[in-house]
Amino acid sequence: MDGVQYFKPRFQTLSSLPGHDLHHIAQLNLNTPTENGLICHLKNVLENESRAMKWEQFTPAVGRRVRTRNKFSGEIQYKVVFRPALCLRAIPLRQFDLDRMAGIKFWYLDGRTGEAIITKQKVSEVIVKDLDPMWLVNFKLSDLKKLRRLPVYYNAEDRELAMPFIRVVQFCVKNKVGTGSDYSKV
Repeated sequence: MDGVQYFKPRFQTLSSLPGHDLHHIAQLNLNTPTENGLICHLKNVLENESRAMKWEQFTPAVGRRVRTRNKFSGEIQYKVVFRPALCLRAIPLRQFDLDRMAGIKFWYLDGRTGEAIITKQKVSEVIVKDLDPMWLVNFKLSDLKKLRRLPVYYNAEDRELAMPFIRVVQFCVKNKVGTGSDYSKV
């Protein structure tokens, strides 16, 4: 699935994912490890259970087999269908210190972490590290216009990571969406 999914850091919400997704998440590094002990504990338990393929605290979602008929060939096929994961319905938007945004001069994508980093000069003073493109909605419209004029620097292999940030900035400027906007008009 494309995009970012948000989960509450609880065993039951992550257990709504299939086993192969849990195994994949266990192999990933935390982007910005926080001091939150619960998240670190969840990650450690998930890594240990995934490595042993012995699920004790996590019980992965089990799909059901559904029989379908191929439209073109008429053959009977089977596929596994899972219930939707227990994701958060609303995106938790990050609040930014809008007074620090005055000196935006440069922004680039860190391909290792997937963060858009906005600075005052080339790399000297970081203003914002933005992990999710939707967080850009919380910028002032004037700052978004500034970001739209500035080129985003990224490596060629990171183009897919950079495009959502570029598209969100373009959307926000085109539709005049930013901090203090009336979202009912969008």
